[in-house]
Amino acid sequence: MKSILDSFLSYGLIDNIDGSDERYEKIELATKKLAERFQEEPSILVRAIISGLNPSVALSDENICKAKECLQDEWKAYSTAYTDEPINLFRGMILEACSMVANEGYNAAIMWLVSSDVLPLLELGKEGELLREFMTSLAYQAESSCIPDDKITKLQKEKVIKLDDIEGLPVGNSVKVNRDNLRDRIGDAAGNTHVDKDGVNTNKGNPNRYWPHNNPAQWAGDFAERMSDEIADVCDEISLNSAKNNKALNEAILQYAVELKNKLENSLNEQRLNTQRHLKEALTVQTQEQTRLNVLWWSEALYSKSLNSSYRYFSNEIATILMPFDLLDEVIAPVPSSVGYTLSETVNKLEGAGFHKKISFYEFLTAIRSDKEHIVPSMLDNLSLPASEEQLNILDLVTIAVMQDSCDLNSLIKNGADPFLCWFAILSKSNHVRSVHE
Repeated sequence: MKSILDSFLSYGLIDNIDGSDERYEKIELATKKLAERFQEEPSILVRAIISGLNPSVALSDENICKAKECLQDEWKAYSTAYTDEPINLFRGMILEACSMVANEGYNAAIMWLVSSDVLPLLELGKEGELLREFMTSLAYQAESSCIPDDKITKLQKEKVIKLDDIEGLPVGNSVKVNRDNLRDRIGDAAGNTHVDKDGVNTNKGNPNRYWPHNNPAQWAGDFAERMSDEIADVCDEISLNSAKNNKALNEAILQYAVELKNKLENSLNEQRLNTQRHLKEALTVQTQEQTRLNVLWWSEALYSKSLNSSYRYFSNEIATILMPFDLLDEVIAPVPSSVGYTLSETVNKLEGAGFHKKISFYEFLTAIRSDKEHIVPSMLDNLSLPASEEQLNILDLVTIAVMQDSCDLNSLIKNGADPFLCWFAILSKSNHVRSVHE
């Protein structure tokens, strides 16, 4: 839908822009800052949406003050452009900020549940059609966030998990004995000279000092010493090279084992996450269907579990107060917009009730005050008295009427809702939204 700020400007609800893009940019920046505050503390939306919708909102309203602070931060001299405080500018900023955060989490559901029963009571001007369109968009978003699809969700097709090909381990270098060198070294160990493989009588610089026929014992000792050194040197060389190969092989095996372990862990964790995701999607579908079934059963039975009795045993006024509390026990917070309408349709089923029938709000509050002993204490635990008696909404009025021993209903009604309204159907949704945050 079109930007609320743009629409307020085109309707002439925002004055003294004077065609200045710079001024409008400052207003947009201030609105983004306000939206950031809503993001940080979504519970603000419970009151903010009402402040933005209400053409008669007071300048002292806490959310109007928040909008004013954000505007002052971006446009220091804004007050010089206005003779009076630009209340509609602040309203436009609040509503635009609400629109900016509507897609996050359950924000759309929160705002719709709070304001859907209030909007018909407000005397809207040029902006009426725009705000009703905005509320309709919130209703659609609220429904889709709580019940995303009417059909069973199609599970995502996951890709096949495949490990990388196994690569061969490094091959160790084989060590061959230098036979010619060994022959020469053995020849030196055997005598003063020896015949090499070419038939030449020679020595390689380390000959045996003895000949076996001159001094056999000394020759044998010198031969044994030389030969043991030569053979030991060859064996040591082979052993050293073998140890190097073994070390490289062990390191390669260890590296391969670590890589294989990591790949298996990643694959198994990917499979675990896929399974969890599919289970979550399946449970979401099951929860959607269970919500519909619970609401339908409650609506058809007209039975209060909290009182273990039919609503028909109570006055319509008290039943109207009790029904939202019982219904909220059957669904998951926050409820989709369709549940709110189901509540109003169920109230309409009560004997003597009807959408065509109107009742004085004073009479309604008086009736619930005189018969409030049927409201169980556990329900009162979910209610809290408003901080002040200014700008009271319907829930505030009912809460005061039920919880306070004495009060001036006429005075309260003047500070709150229109004294005449259709059957009180979706009222307790506001309390439901509070409970979500608190």
